[in-house]
Amino acid sequence: MRPILSRGMTATKQPRSSHRTTLGFTLIEMMAVLIVMVLLLGMVLPRLIRGVQLKLDSTASKLASLIRYLHNQAALENRMFRLVVDFEKREIHTEVAEQIVLLEETRDAVRGKAPPLSSLGEGAEESPYSGYTSYLTEPIRLPKGIKIEAILIADSETEIRDGVTYLSFFPYGRTEQIIVRLADESGDNMVSIEISPLTGRVTLFDSKREIDELPADES
Repeated sequence: MRPILSRGMTATKQPRSSHRTTLGFTLIEMMAVLIVMVLLLGMVLPRLIRGVQLKLDSTASKLASLIRYLHNQAALENRMFRLVVDFEKREIHTEVAEQIVLLEETRDAVRGKAPPLSSLGEGAEESPYSGYTSYLTEPIRLPKGIKIEAILIADSETEIRDGVTYLSFFPYGRTEQIIVRLADESGDNMVSIEISPLTGRVTLFDSKREIDELPADES
């Protein structure tokens, strides 16, 4: 039954809301937002990755330079130097022995087995090592996102991943075969620093290295 209209009035059609049109515009808007997000992610993510890699490479270069310097100084000054690696504090600093240290005691320190004598409590002898700082041996503090993944020392049965350990450089330019592995927090990017025991040569690798991968004349 048609509605009765008063004279002078005309019927008008009310526009029906198009659910399909509204839904279509919503999907287009969502797709546009997703496209923008993907584009932004594609621009930002490579920069973040490059930033982490740059920090990793920079830290590895600083540590390699410090190792070379201490190896040379030990030979030139005929003194014992060591790097103190503190995993918890994320710091590496240099010490020097003011007197001759027994070889076995030094080997234990190199392998991370011997704590500094000054930390053994009352009655212990004073540590023969003391801090050594110059403009070439500034402490290295690991930047955010970078960690020491492990330290490997020849003839050691385990990888060192925590606590405090020592990398020693003997008089006349000798050291033990050592690999220091630096990585980002995810472990996807890694740099291995190898130290030759005879020549003190320091080599950097963009990969995870093991002691048994060394040439026969180096291990």
